[in-house]
Amino acid sequence: MSHLYPYNMMQKAIAKQVSTTQYAYENMLSMLQQYPKNELCHLMGIGYASLLDDLSDMEIPCPVLLILGDKDRTGKVKAYNREWTKRTGYPLIIINNASHNSNADNPEEVNNAIVDFIKNLQSDI
Repeated sequence: MSHLYPYNMMQKAIAKQVSTTQYAYENMLSMLQQYPKNELCHLMGIGYASLLDDLSDMEIPCPVLLILGDKDRTGKVKAYNREWTKRTGYPLIIINNASHNSNADNPEEVNNAIVDFIKNLQSDI
């Protein structure tokens, strides 16, 4: 279906969907423009197909920090992250004024969350 969508409109729609700030929008748009339409459609297909795999019993052998933008409207990302933290106990940090690309929408808050996470790891050693 995505092959039928005009390429320029597709890029703008994706960039708008995953961003809150103008910087994040332009950043995503510049990344999307690196891909020809066929490749972008292929990557989207891979992304959607991966949602079909049940990875609920997957164990990650290193410390995990989940980061979610408070304005993320991408698929079921919010619900999945909340359920993942509930089932695993992995910390979930909600980034204010941010969408799916929270590191571009609110880099200071994302960086602070990562620094705090690492500091807590170091204090556990």
